[in-house]
Amino acid sequence: MVVSFAPTAMTLVTLSYVSISKHSDPFLWLQRIDFFTGTLEQLSLSAKVHSFHHIHYRGHVEQNGVHYHFTGLSQWNLLFPFTLHKTIRALNPDAIIIQGFRSPFQSLLLRLSLGKKYNYGFSIMLIDLFVSIKSIFKCYWTSLSSVTFLLLANRPRYG
Repeated sequence: MVVSFAPTAMTLVTLSYVSISKHSDPFLWLQRIDFFTGTLEQLSLSAKVHSFHHIHYRGHVEQNGVHYHFTGLSQWNLLFPFTLHKTIRALNPDAIIIQGFRSPFQSLLLRLSLGKKYNYGFSIMLIDLFVSIKSIFKCYWTSLSSVTFLLLANRPRYG
């Protein structure tokens, strides 16, 4: 008896916990963030990619191999996003990329809702020590302007 192990497609989920309520058209939103969607489209050539966005629209759009989920959640609803985490858990992802450093509490809640099979990875995408000169005597420093959390599953993906 010969058993073959054919790898199945990896499932990748990207999300952030920022609500942009002034946008309500998903196609205009995807045009606005085309610098980001290009990366997802390239990833979709070798993986199943799901991306969650929180604009003033509720629905699902599939474009160029990427599944875009629009939750319609407000910033208030994203404080305890249990329904969002339940949806992500149902996708059974291999890796979850959480954009930004603004939501460590929500990423901890996501980790708890997924169970012990996920480990944290941590990737600093950009460290930007930016000086904004609004006046000669005031300087504003922003450090760690974009940090990405990674949740990785501890399982091989063979069918």
